[in-house]
Amino acid sequence: MPDIVALGTATRDIFLQAPARIFSLEQADGQQRFLALDYPTKIYLSEAVFDTGGGATNTAVTFAHFGLKTTFCGKLGNDDDADHIISQLKAEGVDCSLAVRSRRRRTGFSIILTSFEHDRTVLCFRGANDYLNQDDIPWERLREADWLYISSLSGSSSKLLDDVAEFAEEHGVNTVLNPGSRQIRDGLKALARILSTIEILFLNREEATALTRQAVGEMPAYLEEGAAPGAWSEALMPALKVLKSSGPKLVVVTDGAKGSCAYDGETLRYQPAYQVEVVSALGAGDAYCAAFAAGVILGQGLEQAMCLGSANAASVIQTVGAKNGILTYEQAVRFVKEHSPKR
Repeated sequence: MPDIVALGTATRDIFLQAPARIFSLEQADGQQRFLALDYPTKIYLSEAVFDTGGGATNTAVTFAHFGLKTTFCGKLGNDDDADHIISQLKAEGVDCSLAVRSRRRRTGFSIILTSFEHDRTVLCFRGANDYLNQDDIPWERLREADWLYISSLSGSSSKLLDDVAEFAEEHGVNTVLNPGSRQIRDGLKALARILSTIEILFLNREEATALTRQAVGEMPAYLEEGAAPGAWSEALMPALKVLKSSGPKLVVVTDGAKGSCAYDGETLRYQPAYQVEVVSALGAGDAYCAAFAAGVILGQGLEQAMCLGSANAASVIQTVGAKNGILTYEQAVRFVKEHSPKR
C-alpha cells in the first residue's frame, strides 16, 4: 500500500485568457473586485489550455514527484474526461486503483478565466466530486497507508470527514487536512472531530480568518504600507492560537506573494515567497501544501519543509495549469539553494 493517499477532488480544467476588465466596488465592509466581459457579444480568446486539476490530483502528482508511493482516491464520472485524468495520473506514477467511477454523474470540470493581473476567477462544476460516500472508500486498503492527505470535499462528500477522523485515529494513519470552501463555511464546530486528529492543517489567510472570525473577530485585511513582510503572520496570531487549540499539531497558513507562516503552539515561523514571474496563480496552494507535507514525511525540518513548499508553488505559478510546473524533490532542493526569497 502507498506511503500516502490523496483523498478529494479531481477535475478537467480549461484555462482561458479572456480580454476582461476588473472593476472595484467600495462598500462599508471593504472592497470587492469584479471581472467583467462585454455583453452581449462574441469574445475572441487569446489562449485556451486544457489540463486537469482538483486538490487530490494536484497534490498526488507532487507526492509522486517527491518519491512517495502515492494513490489517488476520489470520484469521477464514466466519461472521456475521467479517462484523461486517470491516464495523466498514471503517467505521473500515481496509483489510481482507489479511484471511483460513477455511471450517474459526470466528471467535474472547471473553467479558469485568467486576467491581465495573472490571478483568476474559476467557474466550477463539481459533478461526481460531490457524491463520494462511505461505500466508495476501500477502508481495509486505506488502513495500510502511512499518511492520508485530505483536500476539499464538496457537496455530500464533506460528510466523510468525521468517518475519516475516526478511522485514521483507530488505525494510526497520519492525517493532513487542507479544507475546501464547504468546510470553511461549516465552521470550526463542524470540523472539530477531524481537527482533533490531524498532524498538519493547511489554510490560506482568508480561510484562517473566516474559520476563526466568531472566536477572534476580524483580522486586518491588508498590511499597512511600509509594514514588515511577515507582519501579516504576526497579526494572525489570535487566529493561529484558536486553530492550534482545536487539535492540529501544526497550523500552516499561506498568503500568496506575501509568503507563509507555521505555528506549532510555541513558535511562529515566517517564510517569504520566492520572487518569480507569475503566469497563472492557480494551483499554487496545492503545490505549496503538498511539497511541505512531503518534506515533513521525508524527515525534513520545519524550515526546510516551508522552503520546499514555497519552491514548488513558485515553479507552478510560472506556467499555465496546476501541474505543469510541479518539481521533483531534487529540483525543489536545488531551487531553494539557487533562489533568494523576498525580504
